[in-house]
This record gives sequence, structure tokens and C-alpha cells, in this order.
Amino acid sequence: MAPSLTPEEVADYSQTRQPAIIASSVVFLVLCNVSVFVRILSQLRVSRRLFVDDYAIIFAAVCSDVTGALYLNATSNGLGLHVYRVLAEDPNPPHRLIALFEALYINAVLTGPCFLSIKISLLWFYRRAFLVHQRWLAIAWWINLVYIILWAIGSTIFYILQCIPPDYYWRRTYLLFKITPPSLVHGQCNSDTAVLVALPLIFSLISDFGILVLPVVTLSRLKLRTSKKLGLLAIFSLGLLACICEIVRIWLEVTVPAFADPTYANINFVIFTFAEGNIAIAAACMPLIASQWRHVAQRVHSSRNGGSSGSTISLKPVQGSSSANAQNGSCSQGRMSEGSQESTRVDEDGIPSKVDNGIGVRNDIDVEWGRMEPRG
Repeated sequence: MAPSLTPEEVADYSQTRQPAIIASSVVFLVLCNVSVFVRILSQLRVSRRLFVDDYAIIFAAVCSDVTGALYLNATSNGLGLHVYRVLAEDPNPPHRLIALFEALYINAVLTGPCFLSIKISLLWFYRRAFLVHQRWLAIAWWINLVYIILWAIGSTIFYILQCIPPDYYWRRTYLLFKITPPSLVHGQCNSDTAVLVALPLIFSLISDFGILVLPVVTLSRLKLRTSKKLGLLAIFSLGLLACICEIVRIWLEVTVPAFADPTYANINFVIFTFAEGNIAIAAACMPLIASQWRHVAQRVHSSRNGGSSGSTISLKPVQGSSSANAQNGSCSQGRMSEGSQESTRVDEDGIPSKVDNGIGVRNDIDVEWGRMEPRG
């Protein structure tokens, strides 16, 4: 133990938040990867191919795995311990701190691409799940898409250039802790102001609510059974948990003075950051997973009660169904009168959708609040 420690530092020397970092990282990594695996398995079983939203969520999961690995690497270098303990136990200080801050820097730069892929996955899934023929909803979808792309570009540039030159982000530890550097260290950081650092989070929160509102508004305008509407709203509203995590992150960024003890004081921020991304990934997977789980439950219920196969929804696509459905869909559209409010249309995947007042939901997106029974 270093002789320069104060009595207060000696008393708090054994404090550690590393178990919390490791436990949360493992839990959220499992949640993320299991959710994505089940989603992809369900998608391949139903459609036998993947879509843009599936590839986007796979990329997000890869980013999450890299982020989790970097957090665990930072933990091995002292994240979760008091900074004076990290320095005292470092045989060649501040090398462990430098490795720690390098990992945190990479994670910050990955924030934009990771969350962009999650948001794109959600938007593209909405585009596939709902047939929207109302101009204002289509415009809202495009506004969200443009906004998140601009946010991702801006936040990535911000995090890359939060210190100039970028390596000053971790090399400044020599100056902060008055350790003689092996070479000249100079630069400037704009990340020392909490409000400035919180700006990318605030702009991200705006897009989160914008994306969250789209399915809620769409579903509220559909004429569905109350149980089905509540089930769909509940599934699509899971993203609200990620929004809550982001609100907590903003509050922690603005109120918690972590600069004096950066390896210990900002652990809650680190945990909520990792939680937000993985909860968002899981929430993006839940509509498809819940829908297919309902179909499986319907088949099991029907088989136990001797129901006919016509009362269940098969998870295997019928050969030639896409072309047949497309023809039927085009015929049904041709039979619509100008004043008609309802119709059945077929999307590019051959999945029929009931269209009501210019908004439709695909028949394979079937989640209901309450008992799951086959429809006769």
C-alpha cells in the first residue's frame, strides 16, 4: 500500500464495485444474445430468410458483446476500485489506468453505431409489421430515420474528438496524477463539462421517444380486440425501460462528480449505459419472439384439445403461398370501393394484413393480453 494514502483513503481502500460490474455485464450479455438468437431462429423458421431489421439487430448484438468484453477488460485493470488503489497496486503506474481509459474511450465511440443499429432495427420492423398508408405516419417514419442517422454521425464525431488529440483522453492521466510521462503530453478535452457530455444522451432520448410513439399511435388507431391491442402495446412499450435507463444516465452524468475518482464514482453510469443498450436489443426482439411464442402455444393448446390444424397458425411457410397471397391481395384491393375503410392487403413477404383506415398489422404479428387460445 502506498505510504501517501490519507486516513480516509486507507479506511475506504477495500471498497469495490467490481462484483456489480461483472454480474450486470454477464446478465445483460445473456439477455442480449439469447433474445437475438431466439429472434433469428423464429424469423428463419417462419420466413426462411432474414430481413434488414434482423441484420441490424445482429450487428447491435455484436457491438454489445464487444462493449461487454471491454467493460470486463477495464474491470481487470481497476474499474470499480478507487483510483488511488488502482495506482497503488499498479507496478508501473499509470499503465493500468491508461488501459482502462482506452477501453472506455472505445466503448464511447461505439455508442453511435450500436444504438443506430438498434433504432434502425426497430424502424424497419415497424415498416414490415405495419402497412401504413397514411401520409403523416410515413413522414414521421422518415423523420425518425433521418434524425437517428444524423444523431449517430454527430455523437460518434463528438466522442472521437472529445479530446484533441484523441489519445489525450487516456494520456492525460499522467498530468492528473502528477506522474512523469515518458514523452510530452499535451491536449485539450471538451468532455470535462457534464452538461456538454450529456447532450448526445439528451438527443438520443428524443429519438427514443419518437420511435416509441410510432407503434403506440399506429396501434391506437387500429380496430383490434382490446386484449390483442393491449398485448401489442405492452410488447412494443418495452422500449420504455431503455428510455428510463437513459434518463437515469443523464441524471448521473449531470449530478455525480465522478472526475475526482473516475474508476469508482461513475460505476452506476457504466452499469446503466450497458443496461440501456441490452434492454433496447431485447425489447427490439420481443414483438417477434412473443408473436411466435403465441403461435406455438396455440398449436400446443389445439393438439391437447383435439383441435383441427385449421385453428392454429403454422410456423412453417406454405410453398407457393407468397405468390398466391400476392394475387389474392391484388384482387382484394381491386374489389375495394372508393369509400371503403377496411381491406386485406399483402406485403412483399406474402403476409396478409388487415388494413383499417390506412393502417394495417401483419397477421403473423399476433400477441394478445390474457389467455392464449386458438381462434376457430
